[in-house]
Amino acid sequence: GPRQSIVKVNNHERSRSIAYTHIGTSSCLAIHANTTRIPRQLSVNYYAKSCPQLEQLVASVTSQQFKQSPVSGPATIRLLFHDCFVGGCDASILIASKPGSKELAEKDAEDNRDLKMEGFETVRKAKELVERKCPGVVSCADILVIAARDYVHLVSCSC
Repeated sequence: GPRQSIVKVNNHERSRSIAYTHIGTSSCLAIHANTTRIPRQLSVNYYAKSCPQLEQLVASVTSQQFKQSPVSGPATIRLLFHDCFVGGCDASILIASKPGSKELAEKDAEDNRDLKMEGFETVRKAKELVERKCPGVVSCADILVIAARDYVHLVSCSC
């Protein structure tokens, strides 16, 4: 009867209302996504044009350091961990306190005092070599990450 017709109409209107809500929400999200700039993502080949030999340069240092002092691998990986653990992968772990300063730099913080010098040496040597070939292009943070990655590969292949 008439009561069933009213229920059917109300259900139909509710379904249509829900559909319009979904369409409206989807449209708003689509418009927002198109107008919002998404930050550039990480790129494996970021230095392909500005320093194409970067990978080989760092690999030459890590393999040499690993042969001379196998502890350099774990030391560099741990260095990366300590750098990324506090404030995030910016190579601030490499910065030492200024002589006479009352403020401690991250390198000299209590938790970082037992880090092995071999890790720091790896980054220093790699940065020195990279700077000769690509001056002012590659950050210490990126060199630290690449060196740690190379050591993971070297250690896993030497078993």
